[in-house]
Parts: sequence; C-alpha cells; structure tokens
Amino acid sequence: EWVLTTRRWTLVSWYFLSMGLILGGQWAYEELGWGGFWAWDPVENAAFMPWLTGTAFLHSVMIQEKRNMLKIWNVVLIIITYGLTIIGTFLTRSGVVNSVHSFTQSEIGPAFLVFLAVVLVVGFALLFRRIQMLESEHKMEAVLCRENAFLVQNVIFVGMAFTVLLGTTFPLLAEAIRGTKLSIQAPFFNTIMAPMGYVLFFLMGIGTVLAWRKSSKESLRRNFQNPMITATVGTIILAVVIPFHLEAFTIFWIAIFVTVTILIEVGKAAHVKGKQLQASPLVGLIHVFQRNQRRYGGLVIHLGVVLMFLGFAGTFFSEERDLTLEREEMVPLNAYYLKFTGVEQFQVRNATHRAAIIEVYDQDKQLLEVMKPAKSFYPTQPQPLTEIALRREFLKDLYLIFSSESGADSELVTIKTYVNPLVGWAWMALPVFTLGIGICLTYRPRSLTSRQEVLRQQYIAAEG
Repeated sequence: EWVLTTRRWTLVSWYFLSMGLILGGQWAYEELGWGGFWAWDPVENAAFMPWLTGTAFLHSVMIQEKRNMLKIWNVVLIIITYGLTIIGTFLTRSGVVNSVHSFTQSEIGPAFLVFLAVVLVVGFALLFRRIQMLESEHKMEAVLCRENAFLVQNVIFVGMAFTVLLGTTFPLLAEAIRGTKLSIQAPFFNTIMAPMGYVLFFLMGIGTVLAWRKSSKESLRRNFQNPMITATVGTIILAVVIPFHLEAFTIFWIAIFVTVTILIEVGKAAHVKGKQLQASPLVGLIHVFQRNQRRYGGLVIHLGVVLMFLGFAGTFFSEERDLTLEREEMVPLNAYYLKFTGVEQFQVRNATHRAAIIEVYDQDKQLLEVMKPAKSFYPTQPQPLTEIALRREFLKDLYLIFSSESGADSELVTIKTYVNPLVGWAWMALPVFTLGIGICLTYRPRSLTSRQEVLRQQYIAAEG
C-alpha cells in the first residue's frame, strides 16, 4: 500500500528534478557563452545521479505493484537515491569542487558527510533487519517480458549513476589520498555513458509493448515489425538529406522506432475503444487516457525523452567558426549571411555594455534579424562578461559571441559563431514532461481511494 501512497510524491519529486536539469542546461546554454548546455560539471553530475536512480525506482516499483517482486531492490534504490541527494548537497555546499554552479567554501561539508553516513547505515540496517518481509512473491516467468525489460533498464540506470559518481568523486579521492590533482573531462563520461544511454533509449520502445509475465514471438513480430521498418526507411531518407554521423543516426533510428511504437500502441487502443463505444477514434482516445492515466501519461513523458535525445543528436552537427568581420562586409555562414555594421556602447544599471551590431540575412539576402552579442564590464570584475546573442529557429539556433574588436573606430570585430541544430528540441521536452506528469497525477488507485473513504467515515463517526 505504501507504493500507492507514495507514488504521487515520487512523481512530483522526479518532475521537479527533471525540470531543474533541463532549465539548468538551458541556463548554461544562454548564460555561460560556450555554445553547449552540458559539460559534465561536478554540480551538474550531483543533480543527475539521483535523477538516474529515481527514474530506475519509478520503473521498478511498477513491478512490485503488479507482481510483488523486486521489493528489496526498490528499498535499496530509495536509500541510494536519498544518499546521492545528500552527496550532491555536499558537493555543492562544501566548496570541494570547482564549478560555476557551486557555492563558496563553507564549514558545513563535514556535517553532510556525517549525515550521509548515518542515512546509509540506518537505512541498510533497517533493510537487513526486515529483509524476510521483503522477499518476492513471484519469479520471472520468461525472458521476453516487461519485468525483464524494466530490470535491464534498472541495471543500466544504476550503472550510469555509478559511472557519474566515480568520475565526479575520483579526483577528490585521489587528491585527498595521494595529494595528486586529477581532472576527469567530458570524453570519459561521453565514452561510457553514450552507449548505455542508447541501449536505455531502445529499451524504452521495447518495454512499451512487452506484456507482463510473458510475450510470445508472434506478438513481438506483430508489435515491432512496422516500427522497425519505419525507423529504417526514415533513417535512410535522412541519410540522403543530411551528412551521415553514426551516433546521430543511431539516435534518429531509435527515436523513430520509439515514437512509432508509442503512436501505434495509443492508436490501436483508441481505435478499439472507439469501436466499443460506437464513436470516433478521438472519443476512444479520450476514454483510453481517462481509464489508464498512469500508463498513457508515462508514454507522453517518453515522447519528451525522444525530444531530448533528438536535441542531443543535433550536437553532432554543430558548426563552430571564428569570423573576423569588417564593417559593412557580408560573410556567408551556414544558411545565413552576417553583416557587421558597428559597435555601440550603452549603460545598464552598474554595467557598461559594448555590443557588436550584426545583421543576419537569409540566403536571398533578406534581413531576418539584428543581433547584438556584447561584452559587459562591471566595476567589481577584472574581466568582462559575455552576453550572447541567440536566434532561435525550429530546426536550429544561431549563437553569436562577441570575442574582440580592433581599429580606432572598431572597424574589425571577431565573432565566435555556433550553428546548433535541434538544440531547442531538448527544451521542448519540459512542457511535454509537464503534460505527462499532469496526466499521471490524475490517477487515483481504487484501493487507496476506498481506504481513504473508510478512514473518512470512521473519523466522521468518531466525531459524531
């Protein structure tokens, strides 16, 4: 019963952590001026680790609810997730890591370490004391079933969390033990995390249509044949249109596969329900969502994950250039022309801004926008801060940074440019997550509702 009672709290917590990660990435993209949104920064990692184990718990707890299995595993995930939250707070507040996201060094770090030790010791002590009460009531009946898909997902989620934990804390341990300063950069994380992420992404599509307990080979062929054919044809078409990149096209194939799998699953359910009600598929769709909010809300969230992976895929096609522009000179860049028309200086509160005025034209040399990347000079800062200029489009972003200027009248400027395809799709995942969570939260388990009604009647009787 605790599973039903805590499910809403788990979903809300997961949603706010997801929102923080997405908005944090968007903030880094727009404010830090390096053209990207995720650098495997220690504080970014600190927030990402509990998200991974929390997502694992959201999936594995469904197995406990449906089959009374993985009870011990779920308690372990709860303890680990809370422990990782404390580790994240320690990394952020203690000042032991250098990060643009961290706070200044304080004396509170040791207290968090002591609290973390207490949480882990007490948590696992209680687990071992009550371990006989948590034994599974059933066993896996087949290899091809939803339980196994969720279990493999869980192993990958935990493996990813361990990888991030190792990469984040190993430099700290090395410095504390051997006095050697080490730095683990993004290539380490990308090399290990990317393959696991692709497998996880693929399993997201498979788990959607696998049956509980056992799936037949015929049902697998029937459910996956069309999505796989569609994904293959769609990827081939993309290969004709855009340059081939193995990792990006792996994501494209999986994204099409997952999306088509979800749409077919929802479409079939809506069609069947519409026929039962002798109504249109749209009416059937509404009834399907009303009768199983948790399942279909989860599928909506999965579509948000597809958008995020497409945003990641776009980074493989990012184009970075340093352009030196003369005044009134028009320079081609990707599908644009850039023209520098001058530098303007203006005051905003306590900062002096110097902005390069860049006119952006399309391929027909029609003016699209005037962009003003700038440098901000603050009295208390020895170095100027970067203020990027950003043009958002559906398929790509144009991202400009004012690097330098030269000449008596600033006749020349150097502009660092990024053309970032699909990056905005990662931000589009947040409203999709919001919609999916909203649908999930409308679900009220009958057993829990009945129990609450009984308690309410008992309270009324006692008061009367």
